[in-house]
Amino acid sequence: MNVMATLTTKQLLGIGAVVAILLFTSLLFSTGTGLLGMPVDSVELGVASLSPNGAAGGAVIPASCGSPPSPHEGDMCEPPIVTVTPNPPCGACTGGGGTTVNGGGSATISWTAPPGAVSCSGTNFSTGGLLTGSAVVSPADTTTYIVTCNTPGDDGSASVTVTVLHPALSLVASPSRVRSGNSTTLTWSSAGVTPGSCSVTGPSFFASGENNSQVTAPIASQTTYTFACMTAGGPVSTQATVNVLPTFEPF
Repeated sequence: MNVMATLTTKQLLGIGAVVAILLFTSLLFSTGTGLLGMPVDSVELGVASLSPNGAAGGAVIPASCGSPPSPHEGDMCEPPIVTVTPNPPCGACTGGGGTTVNGGGSATISWTAPPGAVSCSGTNFSTGGLLTGSAVVSPADTTTYIVTCNTPGDDGSASVTVTVLHPALSLVASPSRVRSGNSTTLTWSSAGVTPGSCSVTGPSFFASGENNSQVTAPIASQTTYTFACMTAGGPVSTQATVNVLPTFEPF
């Protein structure tokens, strides 16, 4: 019996429409350029029954879901949840999908895989294959960290960026050794800090400004002065210590 003879005209038209759509779509994406000249990395077509959202979700399922550098989005692409916090925590240092630390600082990356994931891997750090976990990173320079979780059928990924600042602070006491009751001159300078956030403190001494020089009060014993500033990555500081020369008395 001829199978085609058993199909109604409406069914034949429906099948023809689907075939036409598939052929048209393959032509659109075969050159790597989609509608309106938008670049396309890859496209896979599947039937709606394979989509988690069924027919309501559509029959087109993107390939390489979440695979950097050009992640796709769609019904089957559910990325992991990834967050990052500086150490120690600094609310003003975090936002916009990342955090900021000063050079030598660290941050903690935390991730949670989407439902159904079987493993997670990290770019620029190791997840150990764990679906949920955290890891401390100490980048020397600004670095983007990516977590990619594998789910049967596709991968989903999310990223966070740790921006590393390199502020420079200098505090010099001249002289650095004085006789008891004498003073010293403190000279300080800075670069890459938040304007208006700097101060120098010590016993009987306070001064503000990113760059300046000032004479201290008389010094009677070893004294330490601190030059502190703020940056988008948190507080930074440096110190200078002034020692008192011993006094010799004749026999």
